[in-house]
Amino acid sequence: MRIQTLILTAALTALVACGPAESPPAEEPTVSLADVLPSIPLPPDGVPIATEGSGDAMQLIVSTPVATDAVVEFYRGVLSRAPYSLLNENVVGSSTSFFVEQDGPSLWVMVEGLPAGGTLVRIAGAASAKPPAAPAPSTDPVTDSVG
Repeated sequence: MRIQTLILTAALTALVACGPAESPPAEEPTVSLADVLPSIPLPPDGVPIATEGSGDAMQLIVSTPVATDAVVEFYRGVLSRAPYSLLNENVVGSSTSFFVEQDGPSLWVMVEGLPAGGTLVRIAGAASAKPPAAPAPSTDPVTDSVG
């Protein structure tokens, strides 16, 4: 009996020492492409090649054989008309970026020339933040009667 007690004690000690089993880390919820980029203006002859996303943001990467200058002109024209509102255009080297608002999430469009020819376009957006909740009505009779 003494050996059984020692074995049982050793087994219980080992279980307690290991601690509770850790659950796998919860995956960060990701939004869908349709939530973040509901109306995506693709460049001429554009072929989606990848999507990336995390949390509340998403990016679509598109490749096109069309020359970079023509793609920039395409986006300048499209993003300057409704339903878009072109807020900013920035050129750094061979990359042009556009910041756009629309009825829905804002968009960032980055147009970059490829060394081998053609153009790479990154279209990124983030899910609209929910507006803050309205403050609860006051229940303080002193401040309610002062107002």
